Amino acid sequence: MVALRSTPEDPSPRSPFLIADEVRHALKTRAPRRFAHLNVRVANGAVALTGSVPNWQSKSLAIRLTREAFQGVCVIDALEVRNRRTFASHA
Repeated sequence: MVALRSTPEDPSPRSPFLIADEVRHALKTRAPRRFAHLNVRVANGAVALTGSVPNWQSKSLAIRLTREAFQGVCVIDALEVRNRRTFASHA
């Protein structure tokens, strides 16, 4: 496993366990019900989001918040959207 840095100004690397906890905390603080079935795993310099979210907006928010928390990190999106009809098509 590779330790990640949260920002370029932060020279101390963080353990994958700490990173996963920080991402979980950021997501659950923002919208606890929305991210109740979301899992976070960190390995080899990447953060993987798995599980399910209620709609496409929640999926987008989870990915954005994870990227903001750890800039420059690879975010693997393996989230399932439970209610696929919430996506508004822009034709």
